[in-house]
Amino acid sequence: METSLATTRRKRGIAPWLIAHYRPARGGNLKDAIIALVVAAAVVILVFQLGSYLWGLYQNSATQTEVTTMLEQSRKLKSRAGYTGASMATLRAVNGIPTSVDRTGDIYYNRYGGTYSLAPARTNGSAFNNSVSLTLTGVSEGGCGDLSQMFLNAGESIYSVTIGSTAMVTANVTTGTSTAATMIGTQCDGGDKTVIITTSR
Repeated sequence: METSLATTRRKRGIAPWLIAHYRPARGGNLKDAIIALVVAAAVVILVFQLGSYLWGLYQNSATQTEVTTMLEQSRKLKSRAGYTGASMATLRAVNGIPTSVDRTGDIYYNRYGGTYSLAPARTNGSAFNNSVSLTLTGVSEGGCGDLSQMFLNAGESIYSVTIGSTAMVTANVTTGTSTAATMIGTQCDGGDKTVIITTSR
């Protein structure tokens, strides 16, 4: 009986001692915390990059829609003198500018932070203004490539696409002389660009 009682007392004494002297392994917890932070940071970066990519696609697509609409609506500006006097102001007067295009006074902004401007043009050796040119300034590299690719492949409705000072005639693409991608080449590299799209009418 005494032996059993002594054993019980010893066991009871061990439990408080273990509780008092137990310490969790801090190294493991710190390592887990670091891993969690790294994973969280990676997720945030991926989400940000994906968001930026999708936003860029949306901006390019919306710009293509705006440009296509304005070029189609510019046909309303044609007179016996061709497109003499064509401008963003006259295009607005015939409701030819999409409501998505922001403006301040007579300045019309594209989705890249630059501007839109419309002017008469002469194509195919014409002696009068038989076409119009829509100019976009401040176009991003991605937007430059997408817009140029699209309108160079647009067929007979577009005469040329100019990036900076380099003009590329659509006919050279449609006749198989070259591909739009080859013609664009490195023209869109190196920062924001000015893109001019000229119709063929």
